[in-house]
Amino acid sequence: MFDAYGSVCACCSEEERIFLTLDHELRNGGEHRRLHKGGNVLYDLRNREWPQDEGYRILCMNCNFAMRWGRKCPHDEDDEVNGDA
Repeated sequence: MFDAYGSVCACCSEEERIFLTLDHELRNGGEHRRLHKGGNVLYDLRNREWPQDEGYRILCMNCNFAMRWGRKCPHDEDDEVNGDA
């Protein structure tokens, strides 16, 4: 997975692999899991030789959870919003 999609968070550049996860950029992870009846989607991607044109990327869990349900990651917010102003 890391060889195919990168080994750092695409948002914040976190490198610690234990924190990294696969993200469905198209927000279709639920659909992908249902298609495989709750099975591990990584097996599907591996069996299909890690498709590059279907919207997968690596994010750390913090960025992934922050962006759920269409929200923006705090790393993408204005400095004023983060209290850095």
